[in-house]
Amino acid sequence: MRLETFFDLIVKPLTTTTSENLLAVFFEEVKFTGSDETEDPDSLLHPLDDREQKNRLLQQELTDTREYLQAIIEELKSSNEEMQSMNEELQSVNEELETSQEELKAVNEEMLTTNSELERKVEEVTWANNDLENTLNTIQTGIILLDAGYSVRRFNPAAAEVFKLIPGDVGRPITHIVSDLDYRRLREDLEKVFATLVPHEVDIQSKKGRWYSLQMRPYRTVQNAIKGIVIAFNDVTAQRRTEAIEAARLLGENVFNSVREPLILIDANLQVINANESFFKIMNVTAEETLELPLSALGDGAWNIPELVALIKAVFENNTVLEDYEVTLKLPSLGLRKILVNARQIQAGESQQPRLVLLALESEIL
Repeated sequence: MRLETFFDLIVKPLTTTTSENLLAVFFEEVKFTGSDETEDPDSLLHPLDDREQKNRLLQQELTDTREYLQAIIEELKSSNEEMQSMNEELQSVNEELETSQEELKAVNEEMLTTNSELERKVEEVTWANNDLENTLNTIQTGIILLDAGYSVRRFNPAAAEVFKLIPGDVGRPITHIVSDLDYRRLREDLEKVFATLVPHEVDIQSKKGRWYSLQMRPYRTVQNAIKGIVIAFNDVTAQRRTEAIEAARLLGENVFNSVREPLILIDANLQVINANESFFKIMNVTAEETLELPLSALGDGAWNIPELVALIKAVFENNTVLEDYEVTLKLPSLGLRKILVNARQIQAGESQQPRLVLLALESEIL
């Protein structure tokens, strides 16, 4: 077999300082390795066909690469569209979030306003409660608030003193609590007021002898609902005592004016405080000529008897009794009269009231 030598022909342009176009031709011997000895010599004889085949392979690879890149581009384009869609959705969500934030801000402002109003109302309620507490603790009227089951809800110190209430009694039925009042109809009256809604008032005496004016009224809410009973009571012992004294005074005055004998009341200054109708009639004088005048000035001075004045002063000072002391008087409108004088000290009303002396007279014509 004839051996042939193969060369690669390489042509390269040359760069010169002149304007001539020169080419350099190189011949490189093609050397074959041991593995190449088994190759087909025809392939070595036709290197251009092998290159074309390589070009076709490269072209195919390039086409495949382009198609792959195109597919990737399309996927990226699709992903971009999806990303754009997601971006729009996110933008929409962001706008919704901004709207929600504005709404939350508005709600927050409303809550702040509401909170301020609630704080103001709480402060008003606190002041109202403080005012109520101070009022209940200050007034002398006993106040007890009961619920619909007649259990104690609230009370003030004035009520605690009479009903013997302690803080632990809140929630207990009022009928289970022992008080100083002799009030056996308490439950009956409570039920009557709750059923009829008509206030009830009664005077009750305590075991210590004091009197209380007790009132029961329905407990009404702002909505006009009945939620219990209000018990209020005042100590009227002094008032009842005054009324008793006034009644006694009226009774005494009626008795005073009903006695047929002439009667005179004089004070420690021997000034006439009162006289009965019999005195005015028998002595033939008027109230203007008698009352608030000294005893010695009566009858144009006819009663100015030193011994009688001394005896009456002794009645004041020594609390003695003057009986049937006889005096003879020349009265302006009656002439000479023999009069028997009886004098006794009396106490008018309370012990601190000034003492008085009652003169009882018996008159005879001389």
